Order: sequence, then C-alpha cells, then structure tokens
Amino acid sequence: MHLERVKIRADAGGHSAPESQLRKIYESSLANLRQAIEEMDDLWIYDNSEIGGPPRLVAQAARGKILFMSDDTPAWLSEALTD
Repeated sequence: MHLERVKIRADAGGHSAPESQLRKIYESSLANLRQAIEEMDDLWIYDNSEIGGPPRLVAQAARGKILFMSDDTPAWLSEALTD
C-alpha cells in the first residue's frame, strides 16, 4: 500500500524513492517498533492504509507500556508486536 501512495504522490509532482529503498524503510520501521515502544516517552501509532482516507490511531504507548490498542488492530501491527 505504501508503494502505491508514493507513486500517487510522485505522479502529482511530489517526491519519490526507489521501491527497494521504500521496502527497506518499511521493514526496518516495523522491526524497530518494539524497541521504540520501550525507549520513547510517548508513542502514537497510526494506520494510513486507506488511500485517500485519514490516518487512524491504532495504538498508543508510554514509557514502555501499551496504553491503547484499537479493537480492529491492523495485521501489520499485530505481526510487528508478536514477532
């Protein structure tokens, strides 16, 4: 989904990046999520999977503790937190 969003942005005159770089960024972001939860004072996690839709708050953490998880947690978030 993020690849399509970048393509739409680039087609509209915005910035872009090679697909390989976008995939690396995405994968490392998810791989670092648990560490970010542990190290950040406050962390809000948004899902922007709906192209053209607003970002949706799906989780909130503070000082290593998850304070909020949406009832319909996206699969990518569940997978990142259980791996």
